[in-house]
Amino acid sequence: MKRSLYYAGILVIAAGAGCAAREVPLDTTSSTVFIESARKGDTAAVNRFLTAGMSPDGRNDAGDSALLAASAAGELEMVRLLLDKGANPSLAKTNDGWSPLLAAAEAGHVEVIDALVASGADVNAANTDLYTPLMAAAKSGHEKALQRLIDHGAVVNTTNHAGWTALVAAAESNKPGLVEALLKGGANAKGSMTDGWTPLMAASKAGNAPAVAALIGAHADVNAANKDGWTALMAAPEGGSAAVATALVADGANVNASSKDGWTPLMGAADKGRAEMTRVLLGGGARVAANNHEKMTALAYAERGKHTDVVALLKQSGAR
Repeated sequence: MKRSLYYAGILVIAAGAGCAAREVPLDTTSSTVFIESARKGDTAAVNRFLTAGMSPDGRNDAGDSALLAASAAGELEMVRLLLDKGANPSLAKTNDGWSPLLAAAEAGHVEVIDALVASGADVNAANTDLYTPLMAAAKSGHEKALQRLIDHGAVVNTTNHAGWTALVAAAESNKPGLVEALLKGGANAKGSMTDGWTPLMAASKAGNAPAVAALIGAHADVNAANKDGWTALMAAPEGGSAAVATALVADGANVNASSKDGWTPLMGAADKGRAEMTRVLLGGGARVAANNHEKMTALAYAERGKHTDVVALLKQSGAR
């Protein structure tokens, strides 16, 4: 049984026992092998392709380029080689606009980001969904890459079609430092998506207490509501952080706010079995008797979920 592999630009075919291996010249017209060699950081093979006339911007059937593959893999030496040979630092996939810089940002490869930008890549170039490198770094939780993009001039308040921003992505990722870096770079803490969802709501839902504190410090509106009437405090039970609820209540969040269907923060905490958060809300004056459009109270949700500690807290506060 034969097996084959590419090594330093030579296709080596190794036969079974008793048969001598033989070398066959690599097909230097294969863009697929060229791109795979770049992804693996095989500079010898890539140089062989280029010497044989392969364009440094050659694509495979999926629209990938060697520079895109190397950037995603963090192969800095390969990235530099391709750029030196004339690869277009901004060449993106034809179907979705995914670029080498987007790939590097998503993977957090700071030095690759530097090399691409130094060669002329647009730090704010977005794909077809208006997704930018800064959003990619924020969503993936790469603080160093995010900071480097800001240093290179990334626009921090760019939005996609839905109004989604890097700040919302950072709040959702629940990684330390991201929200703070964006706010320091000028991100709008009071902004919202087209449906009214805010960075503070995203951070609250993620249980991201440091981000919530940073956003409150940047004057985010703790009582802002989205199109369904949901506030940051209503989103907090999902993340389960009592510290988040405490910070919101301390800054004046309405503990008795209700959504369009009558949902309250206390119902959310009861439904999720968040005992510490329930204490915070009760201490802030949450009404235990409130019911929603389904005629359900916080106590009813706690009992349905068999959250006995929450049930006890609610009954101690007068729930019946």
